Amino acid sequence: MPIHYITTTSIFSVPRKSVLVVSVDCSGSTFRGPATTIQAQLLEQFPHVCETYGSHCQSHLPSQLMGTSLLIQEQNYWIALLFTHNTRDHIDTNVVVNTTRTAVIDLIRKLHSHSFICTLVPGDEYFPTLHLERLNMDVIHWKYSESALATVPFNFHVYNF
Repeated sequence: MPIHYITTTSIFSVPRKSVLVVSVDCSGSTFRGPATTIQAQLLEQFPHVCETYGSHCQSHLPSQLMGTSLLIQEQNYWIALLFTHNTRDHIDTNVVVNTTRTAVIDLIRKLHSHSFICTLVPGDEYFPTLHLERLNMDVIHWKYSESALATVPFNFHVYNF
């Protein structure tokens, strides 16, 4: 499925019930340091997401989180956190690419679960587009994350490109 690059609008102008995707580290520190645009806006608009993320990281080992996703319903959106790297480890590009791919596949599995599907009403997308800014920009070059997404059969809209 294609990756579409959106340059004319903000990721936060997507329709209600859209899935907003952000890559995070496994130690719970993504929202504590310099943030990407989406991370900063998530922190401001959805503080519950940051609290849930921190609690989730505290209750799991980083090795258990790598390559997984956390799907959080927040107001009119679904926020998907992809656990793609561990800031405590040396950042290996190949590891981040592989865990990004695995985390997206985990997210797609969750989007096909009963807990997500039962929230849909007529007119909602059954196979939603995943809306994201360039993933993993704090740890690797975008082209590597892009290559991981290109192998996954789903629609992606990438903002702020």
